[in-house]
Amino acid sequence: NPPEGVVGWNIAHGRPNLKAVAALLQDRNTSAIVTLKSSGRARPKDLDGCRYASYAARFEGRIVQKMIQADGGTGDYIEDTPPMLGIWNTLLEGTADATWVFQQWEGVEAKLKGVELNVFPVCDYGMPYAYAPCLCADPAWLEANSEVAKRFLAATAEGYKRAAADPAAAADTLVRLAKTENDGHVVDPALALGSAEYLADKFLDKDTRVWGRMDDGVWTDYVKWLWETGLLTDGMQSRHPDGGRSFSLDDLRAGKAGERIALESVPQVYTNEYLTV
Repeated sequence: NPPEGVVGWNIAHGRPNLKAVAALLQDRNTSAIVTLKSSGRARPKDLDGCRYASYAARFEGRIVQKMIQADGGTGDYIEDTPPMLGIWNTLLEGTADATWVFQQWEGVEAKLKGVELNVFPVCDYGMPYAYAPCLCADPAWLEANSEVAKRFLAATAEGYKRAAADPAAAADTLVRLAKTENDGHVVDPALALGSAEYLADKFLDKDTRVWGRMDDGVWTDYVKWLWETGLLTDGMQSRHPDGGRSFSLDDLRAGKAGERIALESVPQVYTNEYLTV
């Protein structure tokens, strides 16, 4: 999950309070809002009035709005929700003006295709973004299966350490296993290699060379930012809003998002307890 998803699990009614158990990346600025270079929309404030292709997540549209406002814009834009797996293509095909991407995948693909992008990294416009993405787990399952969780995360850490040391081998492994273990699915070898090379120095802490471990200050600052900007509310997004606890994406951006959640009521959203290496 992205960090806003992790927070969402911990403040949603009737859902398990999933905890982040490992950060896949230590670099917290690899996701970004992007536009085509040819569009002339060179800064977040240029997204006023544009068409943004959204994943329809609970905080997404309001985070984009805050980025635009932090750059001097009004934050007034159109939030479209195309089919999720086709969102990136809406930008390439010109039916959307902007969208949220991972630079290690869509960003690499754009370079391979010769598509020039304007890139607005999420941490560069007033938001202390947390770890993205994170591995998450149900606390009840973790408590009942702590040794399994520790062994799984230790094996995962070893895999990421190897990927950091030899990105070419990691890319080859991804391409091979995608095909043999996923009904012949083909991953573009050039895309896999470009992504692995981009990520190689972002998996591990630069000082400790440890994978997965999260800093309390990062999560504290992010949750506090969500609260200070008014995003930490109990309203949920819905395609069939009831105006009470569920709202449209347009409502959420307009501030019709339910009641504010008290900062002190948000539980700890992460744990390092199951990271042993």
